[in-house]
Amino acid sequence: MLDRGCDICVIGSGASGISAALEAARAGRRVILVDGLPTLGGQAVNSIIGMFCGLFTPGKEGRQLTHGIADEILRDLGATDDVKVIAGGVMKVAMYNEVALGRWVEKSVLAAGVTPLTGALIRRVNKDGRRITSLDVATRHGDVRIAATGFIDATGDAAVTWRVASIARCTRTDRSTGRRCSSSRTSMMQ
Repeated sequence: MLDRGCDICVIGSGASGISAALEAARAGRRVILVDGLPTLGGQAVNSIIGMFCGLFTPGKEGRQLTHGIADEILRDLGATDDVKVIAGGVMKVAMYNEVALGRWVEKSVLAAGVTPLTGALIRRVNKDGRRITSLDVATRHGDVRIAATGFIDATGDAAVTWRVASIARCTRTDRSTGRRCSSSRTSMMQ
């Protein structure tokens, strides 16, 4: 198993994960960004949606509410005509080119010094008491253990949280029955 360490490990490279990884790296933290897909960008890049909703208040003259990475995306993709803010049915939406956004994500991650690890599936969440200490992930190149002082679950489906909660549920006694959780649930977490 290959061991890697960082200050912050972000799991999930969609809009939330990219934002978390870039902001942490810009704050001087060593960051590893993990995603199960072979490319960065999550659903914003890989599901052919091409539209950001919720950046603006409702109405034709809606003002922008979401800033940070959103400002950079609108500015940089706007400079190449790869994003257009238009009036939607209820509010303004940003229609974008998914390929251009994918390239922007990759370029921004590398420029910030974030270490990307794509095609990585969570095999195990390692804990010391209630604190996550590392993740074991499987890649096509072999298993990797990522130790960090902080973990951010930006998977969109709470993959890390689900694994930690399942371990907790399966290592305690059920109050209503007085029985311990079945061992079959814990074996799937190991």
